[in-house]
Amino acid sequence: MHREYLSSGLLGLVMKSAWVVGWSMAVPVVAQGESGSWKAALKSTVAEANRLIVAPSGSLVEARKITPHLVFELGGNEKVEDFIDVVQVNDALGLECKCYGRWAFHFYRNKELLATIGYAHFDRLKWKNSKWKGDALLTEESRVEIPLWFKKNDFPNLYEAREAEFEKNRMGKAENELFEGLLREARDGDPVSLAVAVCKALSVSRSTMNSPQYKERRALAKLNQVSSDEFLLAMKQLRNSPEYLVGAAGIFFQRSRARPKHLDGVRDNMPPDMRLEWTLRLSEAVLTHGHDDDKPWILRHLARYDEPAVVRMLHLIAAGEIGRERDRPREALREPSNQVGALLALALLNDETIHLEVEQRLKKADHKQDVAALELCLALLGDPSFIKNEHFSFGSYSIGLAGLTAIERFNGEYGMDVLVESGFSHPWMYVKDQAVVTFDKLTGTEFADVSRDAYDWQQARAWWDSHGEEFKQRHRAESTDAASEKP
Repeated sequence: MHREYLSSGLLGLVMKSAWVVGWSMAVPVVAQGESGSWKAALKSTVAEANRLIVAPSGSLVEARKITPHLVFELGGNEKVEDFIDVVQVNDALGLECKCYGRWAFHFYRNKELLATIGYAHFDRLKWKNSKWKGDALLTEESRVEIPLWFKKNDFPNLYEAREAEFEKNRMGKAENELFEGLLREARDGDPVSLAVAVCKALSVSRSTMNSPQYKERRALAKLNQVSSDEFLLAMKQLRNSPEYLVGAAGIFFQRSRARPKHLDGVRDNMPPDMRLEWTLRLSEAVLTHGHDDDKPWILRHLARYDEPAVVRMLHLIAAGEIGRERDRPREALREPSNQVGALLALALLNDETIHLEVEQRLKKADHKQDVAALELCLALLGDPSFIKNEHFSFGSYSIGLAGLTAIERFNGEYGMDVLVESGFSHPWMYVKDQAVVTFDKLTGTEFADVSRDAYDWQQARAWWDSHGEEFKQRHRAESTDAASEKP
């Protein structure tokens, strides 16, 4: 079972800094107190503040380390007072939502922290570690003025985030209307028509293949009325509409967590040639029309096929002739670009022909995930000097898993310290678990029990502390002996 979630260290920051609106509606706490006294208490508490720092919620240490471009500081007591004047709240405190807010305002007197105020949903403030039991609800005017105030003071991030959130809500409403309209195209009593309608609706969804939300789950449940053969007929009807084949991909690749399991037969029962044909067709559909976060997974999936047709397709992706690059700013992407991801897939398939292209791209690469992926291409093609600790610091499945494969290819001769030090500390738990599996393969230990989904990286690390030097000396000796035996 893939455990695709964050390990404890980064999870704390993400839970504090990236709560979405849908998660915030937890059991409310009854509000206490008047907001007028809240504002007065805040003004009194920060009266001597001469520094105002804005950062994603969580500790400033974590925020500065992980998202330094989102940390902003203003100096001077006058600036602090000016900001407090902009803060206007309603007469009574509101019910307390259980998120921490995506942003926090930290008020300092020199190095002394006076107060931390969470800023949630662009409409409320939360006084952390205080007596106040409810949220201070911003007035309509203040909801607009706070982001604008920071924009005027050279920090447009809050304003841009608020505008993006509003645009997201507008797009969500339009998407829902389109989604429901496509579902209604199904004809009563016609399972093939129903499957076509569901695929088309899922294709316009903003949810990823493996993270369906309520409306996607409701649509997927309708496929319980559709057999594997009928679903394949629906795919064939959509053959010439790749923008709508995206919705079929989650079923075909068995990626959607809410899919009816009997439809796994669509792929499992296909002859190999037909399965390969549909793998290529659906992969191209997702890379061109699909969700940005599904594209790295598609490239990793293609790396499992040592087939000429797949290799040709990956070369076309690397050249930018197939697929559409992701839309988000590059600094917001945890995974390498699609073109570099295709090169990484080719390196995993031991395609030596990409060596020169990888070296040339590495000289020009400026996105750190692209740099890491290109370095790992060279490691996978035989250069162990490119196995580095920092490759496991990204929240990237593609880079982390490729790093494990690179280490495994050297059969324990290179990269073991990196595996233990950094592979066991990867932000994604699935990669961390697979690091233990790799460790067992190379050392002959049994710290991973895949049948129970149990991976004891702590015991593996303890074993390495005790036996690592002996292991490395033995492998160096074996390597020297093997080299001396070569003619």
